[in-house]
Amino acid sequence: MADVWVSSTIILAYDTEMTGAVSGELSPRIPRTLDERGGHLSALFRWQSGKRSQLENFCTEALASAIVSQPGPFLDLLECAEMLPAQVTAAQVEELRVSTQGPTETGKLVDLQLTLRLAGGKRAAVWIEVKVGTGLRTGQLESYAKELERVHGGEPWRLLVLSCTPEGPARDNLRWQQVRAMIPADAHSHWLDLRVFLEEKQVADIYDEGLTVHEFAMVDPARVVLRKVARAMAELSRRLAKAKQGGQSALWPKGFPNKEQKILNLVATTFRRGSGFVIGGYRVGPRLQLGVRATSEGPEAFVMIKTRKSHVQTRKKVWAVLDTIAEPTFGLVDAGPMEARGVSLALAKLSTQDELVGWWFGKLEVLADAGALELCGGSINTAEADEADEADEDGEDES
Repeated sequence: MADVWVSSTIILAYDTEMTGAVSGELSPRIPRTLDERGGHLSALFRWQSGKRSQLENFCTEALASAIVSQPGPFLDLLECAEMLPAQVTAAQVEELRVSTQGPTETGKLVDLQLTLRLAGGKRAAVWIEVKVGTGLRTGQLESYAKELERVHGGEPWRLLVLSCTPEGPARDNLRWQQVRAMIPADAHSHWLDLRVFLEEKQVADIYDEGLTVHEFAMVDPARVVLRKVARAMAELSRRLAKAKQGGQSALWPKGFPNKEQKILNLVATTFRRGSGFVIGGYRVGPRLQLGVRATSEGPEAFVMIKTRKSHVQTRKKVWAVLDTIAEPTFGLVDAGPMEARGVSLALAKLSTQDELVGWWFGKLEVLADAGALELCGGSINTAEADEADEADEDGEDES
């Protein structure tokens, strides 16, 4: 595909205090490192609002930024999906003009407008109505089609809807999942950042892909792993109960379940949220958690204490206690609105259930001897686990 010259009237990162696009410049509040990998991705997450309408606007601006940076992937997608204007191919496009929230002559605001200059001086137009979690208004597409016909009546044009789920006629409905799927590994960083953003915000991610036979074949192995972890935790619970009966200080905050089925339900809850196979205290921090999780270096068993970053004094108090522990492995882990310190061991070094349970038990003893467990509170039940995890995701503070 030949190089395509691109011009734009977009603002490359959406500022929620602004009501429209700014031609040819960035908001002064947007970091100037936008062309760098980390800076652009940081800006995406920094300026996105939790409101669905703002997320929709922001996804539009981020997509436009990616198209301006490298138009080829999007033009190829439209051609492959047969969504370019009639008798127009990606190879014919010599110039591409991109604008967002651009007003038409009659005052309509079109989310994304692509004006294509073709070989031979001809023009074509693609207007895209972008949706993220909202639906089309009655007569919205019909109104835009009339406007397109009036403005570009003598030129090829196409009106599309870009959405998470079907909104318009299938032949004119592009999906965010299609956009995510077509981004090549060697694409411009703005495309790669857009893919990360869409996945993190669950606009389009792996869960939108079709279920494969290979994936379904892993259901039984996953169930076996889940049951094995729950069985190990049930054994740990029994050992904790015996330790307490023997006069040893409690090695776990109140509420640790001792029924395998209840443990299984709790571990399944954390597994569903993508946290690994975890059980621990919730709601009242600091929180003690333990389990088995996957890492880039392989699966590992772990024990950790988590506190909120906003709870400065509490965090300092807990970290001061952990600093007295001789084991250097109680290091700091950044976890979004939480900070965690813990210890882990590769699962390959724990070949039996007894070894896994014994390792967990030993680490709890270390924490108990240091006085760290006394600072951890909270009951354990599925409802509270859900509420606590949702608060973490939203960045809300605890009461």
